[in-house]
Amino acid sequence: MALLQRLGTLIEGEASLLIWEGQVMESHMKHEGIRLDELEAAVREHGIEDISQVKLAVLEIDGAISVVGENGGVKVHNIQSRHRKRLGRRGFKPN
Repeated sequence: MALLQRLGTLIEGEASLLIWEGQVMESHMKHEGIRLDELEAAVREHGIEDISQVKLAVLEIDGAISVVGENGGVKVHNIQSRHRKRLGRRGFKPN
C-alpha cells in the first residue's frame, strides 16, 4: 500500500506551500517556477492587500493557488502555472 501511495505522489505530485504565516517560501516558489508577481496577484484577487496578511497559500497539484487569509477564509486562484502545465511536478510530460 505504501508503494502505491508513493507511486501516486510521484505521478500526480503533491501540493507545495508558498506562504506560511505571512512569510514567502522562496525555495518552494523557485522549485515550482512561480514568480512573486504571480503570487501577489493571486493574493490580491482574493481581497488581501499584502502577503503579510496571508496565513497560508498552497500551490495545488492542478496548478491552482489556495489562499487562507488571517480570518481563515479559503479562496482558490487558478493560475495554471506554465511550468506545471508543461512539465508536470517532477519533469513528467503527460501525453
